[in-house]
Amino acid sequence: MIVVPRLLTSVLRDADGLHAKLLSLAFAEHALLAGDGVVSPVHLSHALGYIAAAREFVEGKVDLAALGRAHSEYFANRTGRDTQSEKVTWIAAVAVSVACQTRIRE
Repeated sequence: MIVVPRLLTSVLRDADGLHAKLLSLAFAEHALLAGDGVVSPVHLSHALGYIAAAREFVEGKVDLAALGRAHSEYFANRTGRDTQSEKVTWIAAVAVSVACQTRIRE
């Protein structure tokens, strides 16, 4: 049996820096879109917006402030009222963290 996190980790290790960051964001985006109907439209919108802002940040198209705004909107939407959507969309926060952590430190 292939374990997806192991496979993803292996692919990300083999990819170069920028490509690995973009792959982690693309993986999260795909996972969210594949779960059609599992996540509320509002949660999906905020999660995808957070991922899009992270992609633009990694590509150098927006600054840290734009990523910060998307971060705030994403987390402000997590009120605890829809735990299923919040659990599923957590992948967005993980992917953004993986993709942006080294660039944020710079």
